[in-house]
Parts: sequence; structure tokens; C-alpha cells
Amino acid sequence: MEITCLHCGQRAEATRELAGRTVECPHCGGQVKVPQGLFAADKGDKRRKLYEYAVSAASTLVIHAILLVILGLIYWGLTQGRGFEVGEVGIGQLPNEELTAHDDSQLEAGEEIAAAPAMELEDDFAEIATPVEPLDEGLAISPIVPSGGSKAGGAGGFDAGPAGGAAGFGLKAKFMNVEAEGRYFCIIADASTSMTGPKLEFVKAEIIETMSGLKTDARVYVIFFNHRAQPYPERRWLAKSERQSVKDWMQRQVVASGLTYPVDAFKIAMSLKPRPDVIFLMTDGEFNPPVPPVPPQIAALNAGSKKVTIHTIAFVDRVGEPELKQIAADSGNGTYRYVPGF
Repeated sequence: MEITCLHCGQRAEATRELAGRTVECPHCGGQVKVPQGLFAADKGDKRRKLYEYAVSAASTLVIHAILLVILGLIYWGLTQGRGFEVGEVGIGQLPNEELTAHDDSQLEAGEEIAAAPAMELEDDFAEIATPVEPLDEGLAISPIVPSGGSKAGGAGGFDAGPAGGAAGFGLKAKFMNVEAEGRYFCIIADASTSMTGPKLEFVKAEIIETMSGLKTDARVYVIFFNHRAQPYPERRWLAKSERQSVKDWMQRQVVASGLTYPVDAFKIAMSLKPRPDVIFLMTDGEFNPPVPPVPPQIAALNAGSKKVTIHTIAFVDRVGEPELKQIAADSGNGTYRYVPGF
């Protein structure tokens, strides 16, 4: 494939073996990172991923079958003449005659105790019974690799391990080397005039790499902005398998132009159903027009008892750092990171 040098703007050929590595530009000698996300995985990777999905689906079916048998046995026991006596659930061996001799309130308490084990098992069953999304065989599956923004965390940035987000999902996403937890991730990326050329192409590759690294149940949505918002045409959460559609849209329609004003993009992000768990905001400059200030407008859109975590990224130029830090801080668990280049 061809890559564009960030330093001189010249194009050069790069082979698959160089994916993810930093190489020297043959024209000017500058250091250029070859994006991993633009290369499709080889057939061996695809076969491995298909095997992993098959094993996961088979394991889930076996667990479901075992739990259904257990629930069936419990139901059968409850509907037979013997039933589940109180002593069988560890409360103490009380004969049926003694139970019937007491008033109705004692009998009802015994019935609630007998029903408890079945309820707990049903809750466990609901947690384990996670649906398996079919694999789209028409798309290659890229391996999960470190993000292209390998120089992230330069001077002045602060980072909090994996970044905050909706706890309890066990799902993560990484964009420009900023990692966050949640299920629904929205990327708001700068496409103003200052992003013209290699910088915008690098960000597009990072978005594809983010989608390639998603787990099956995670979802993403992409919005570019200049002085207006340019969202992905379909206003819905996108699965990992739809990354080729996102790539085609970016290549055909997303070009750098205009000023830098992300508020309209945030209005779209906050209107998504369900609301994002995490928003990644990246820009290479300061916001304009500067009046009214952008951070308070975003904070107002993010008001409520459950705020969306916003992680902000200054790319190449850190002139917008104060505003980006404020946006991240206003969201509660947000972090700021400076990415100096490729």
C-alpha cells in the first residue's frame, strides 16, 4: 500500500511486513509510522478467529444445556408431591405436619425460602447466557495490536490506566492509545483545514484499528467535525463487522476543510440511543470561533446524574490543551493525552 510522509507530503510504498513499524521516508529521511489498520489480516488470522468464535459458541451452548437441565430438575421437584422441604435448603429439618400446624404467615415464609434457590439459578443463567454474534465472513479480521499513536503520553499529558467509563461491562476500546471501558464508544475527530494530508489519513487508520480491536458486544459511532458535524450517515451504533463500511465512507466523503468547532458533533453524540458510555475527542488545534467558550457548552450537554466520560486528545499541536483538559475534567472520569506525532 501507499503511505504519505507527514514531514514532506511525498508518497511511498510500504509492504505488509512493515505494518505497525516506524520507517524512514525515502524522500526526506523523516520517521513515518506505517498504520496497522489499513492492512487486512492474512488467511491464517481469519482461520484462527473463526476457530475462536466456533469454540466460544460451542462452550456457550454446553453451559446453556447444563443449566437448562438443572432448572428442569428443580422445576420437576417443586411440582411433585414431595417438593422442596425447608430442611433441603439448609434452614433446618422441619416436617410437613409441623408446618401445616402453624398459621398462614409461617407457611408463606417457608414457601419463599423454598423458592430462593431457583431464583438465584435463574439470575446466574441470565448472566451466562450471552448471545454470540455471527461472524461476517466477507471481512478480514485484523489482529489486535497497539494503537498507532505510540508516542502518546508525552510531556504535559495525564493518563489513568485504562481510562474510566461504564463499569461492569468487561469491554474496552482503544483510540490513539487511549483505552477506556464501557460498551458504547463514540469517536469525535477533527477534520478541519489544519488536518489536511497525512494527519487526517492517520486518524482514519486509527478509527479502523479501534473498530478491529472491539469485542463482539461492543459498539462504536464516528463523527468528524469542522465548523459543522459530519456524522456517519446511519444514526445507530456500529459493530466491529461494519468497519469496512466506515472505511469506505471516510475515504469517499471525509475531507479536511473549515474551522474547528465540535459542539454540534457533541449534540449528535448525546442524542444517540443508548447514550455513549465513553466519548473520545481529538483535535490538532484550538477551537474557533472561541465565543462562546466550548467547554461550558459541552458540560451543559453532558449534565445529569450519569455523565458521559470524555477523553480528550491533542494531536501534534497542543495549542488547545487548556480547553481539552477542562472538557475531560468536567466529565468526571475523563483524561487528557497529548500525542506529539506518528
